[in-house]
Amino acid sequence: RLRQTLAPGGSRVEVLNRVRAELGRRTEDDELAALISSMLAPDPAERPEAAAVADALSELLNVRTCVLCHCPAPRDSGLECGATEGHFACDDCFSLHIERFEALCGEGGPSVKCCASFMGCEARFTFQDVARHAAPSAFAKLQDNIEDQRDVSVEHKFEQWKAEFVAKSEMERRALTTRQQIEQMMELRCPKCRHVFDAFDGC
Repeated sequence: RLRQTLAPGGSRVEVLNRVRAELGRRTEDDELAALISSMLAPDPAERPEAAAVADALSELLNVRTCVLCHCPAPRDSGLECGATEGHFACDDCFSLHIERFEALCGEGGPSVKCCASFMGCEARFTFQDVARHAAPSAFAKLQDNIEDQRDVSVEHKFEQWKAEFVAKSEMERRALTTRQQIEQMMELRCPKCRHVFDAFDGC
């Protein structure tokens, strides 16, 4: 988290300044004035809950709170998943997220898990979405992870095929042994030399 907050170039400071500037620009907004008025209501029961205030401000200022660093960021400076909750991650945190091998999801073709997958979210991002928001170095790391995932998948399939081959060979060996035993049971043999009778007048 500290490394994210102290990102090179002061990106966090720039984001906060953008949010403050937007808030200052909207001071005359009727909706914002109504929200502030409701927050200052004399009766505490009439005041909106903190979650409702956060949601309202997010809509008014077009900002979202990052699910990882919990900092506000303009909506166009991050990526929001398609789940009902709409988990948002700023570009900095999203770049760190996709560098992890665990962020990859191979079912139905390679894709990237939502940053809130640790909370049970099953939303996925396409690589087109990822390319628009991730840092170039993070996207390169993601591509390396995809290659590693393919290698692991090929190795797993080979081991599975080898196990099936061994199991099949064992079944065939047992079937051959059983067939030979049945053939021996059906052949008439001399009780002394165990040779098969060629005729029934001697061995």
